[in-house]
Amino acid sequence: MNIHKSKALTMGGWIGMGNDLGVEFFLNVRILGITFSNTLERTTHESWSRTAAQIRSQAQQAYGRNMRTAQRIRYVRNTLLAPIWYIAQTLPYPETYTRQLTPAVQWYVWSGTIFRVTLSTLQKPLIQGSCALVNMAVKCQTLLLRRMWLQIQKEGTETANWLQTWGLRGQHHNPPHITRIPVQLDYLRQYARDMAYIEPPNRTEATRTFKKRIYETLILMAAVGKTHPAMSIPQTTRRKMEPSMAKPT
Repeated sequence: MNIHKSKALTMGGWIGMGNDLGVEFFLNVRILGITFSNTLERTTHESWSRTAAQIRSQAQQAYGRNMRTAQRIRYVRNTLLAPIWYIAQTLPYPETYTRQLTPAVQWYVWSGTIFRVTLSTLQKPLIQGSCALVNMAVKCQTLLLRRMWLQIQKEGTETANWLQTWGLRGQHHNPPHITRIPVQLDYLRQYARDMAYIEPPNRTEATRTFKKRIYETLILMAAVGKTHPAMSIPQTTRRKMEPSMAKPT
């Protein structure tokens, strides 16, 4: 082991800072784009905050480019949000960063104009005449679920053994039974909750098809009980076309 190229990081509740090997201790260690800390909560915050700041900065730099709305949407999907798709396969996506990144994406797509189509409308599929803009939160959850499912299939790995401990290998109960999982392990609760409504892939189903099926299922689950307001123009037009409800005098 090269002492000069090594870093030490305390994990969990261990606070010992012994330095028997001469390796320097750090509060954070960045490995392959992930900022690891001593707890999952801190690791998630440090990694996602850095990524969110990077995306907001990139959106500002690309703001002045002369591109049509459709081109801006493709840029958001393929370039601007690319760092998210990488980190989402490793760490849960906190709702806090949805509230931070959604205004940045919306501001960039519409070039700062006042009249905008809502992101929920832009996220509708092409077959409905929309732009199929990706739903950040749902895709992040899709990537994490798929990655966890792939790790579970590898016999003898620590991930497979860990998930087996909580009974999360194989077909899940529907409706899901998550009360046995501690609330501190929210990502495991989320996995048990979501995968209960998704059929496992068969041997002939491609990984890409399975991922698409997860995404579409989560989109339907996220839309349950939600109604999106119509745009102001259809609302105004409908009011003009509706007959007057005034009582005759």
